Amino acid sequence: MAASVIPYDGRSLALQGFYALIDLGLLFGLLAVRDHASARLGGMGQGACLIALGGLASIVGPDSTQFGVDWYLAGAGVFLAGLGGLAISLLRAGVLVAAAVTWLAALAAGVLAAASPLALAVSGALLGAGFLLAGATLWRAGGEASAHLPPMP
Repeated sequence: MAASVIPYDGRSLALQGFYALIDLGLLFGLLAVRDHASARLGGMGQGACLIALGGLASIVGPDSTQFGVDWYLAGAGVFLAGLGGLAISLLRAGVLVAAAVTWLAALAAGVLAAASPLALAVSGALLGAGFLLAGATLWRAGGEASAHLPPMP
């Protein structure tokens, strides 16, 4: 959430390290959400999770533009779209509802980000808030629910 209000500086090693920690947190958080809800996600939820993971994987590392494509923006869009699909599946299953609603709001703000820099900051803050809500729920669950779930197919 804090990174959404910090001005971007691609030359700052400290800031790039901070972003790397955020990306790892998002990766591990997404895997924990999938593990927690795996048995109730269905095919759409599992597929959306894979899409989100693919988008997340493409934003890790130095930001670059190649072949006229800004890979960070493309990956962030794919990540948010996959997270939106996952959120819909979570809502249908009645799992991690607060996080799912927050991620859908982040997706909506992300769509508006093309027209408003403020919407980009709001999207980032909502994305982080959704992961904090999911983490708090998983923390309270103590891992009990995931112990009974089958692995991802």
